[in-house]
Amino acid sequence: MDPSQWALYTNAANCYFKLGEYERSIEMSDEALTLCPTLTKAVYRRGLAYGELRLFKGAVEDLRRVLKAMPNDVEVKKKL
Repeated sequence: MDPSQWALYTNAANCYFKLGEYERSIEMSDEALTLCPTLTKAVYRRGLAYGELRLFKGAVEDLRRVLKAMPNDVEVKKKL
């Protein structure tokens, strides 16, 4: 896997999330954010995973960060 390809990490984060492996989803999101710190998709996925783990402070911080970048996104507002 080419580590410069952040999309691979966001896709892996999504797969792990769907499998219920929320810690791995967070890890993959973090890897994507290391490569591209402004990547809202990775922040969103990490926020959802934090929420599933009941780590609400991290979830709220991430979802607010996404909402700031995408203020009209209904899905983000709903999750927040």
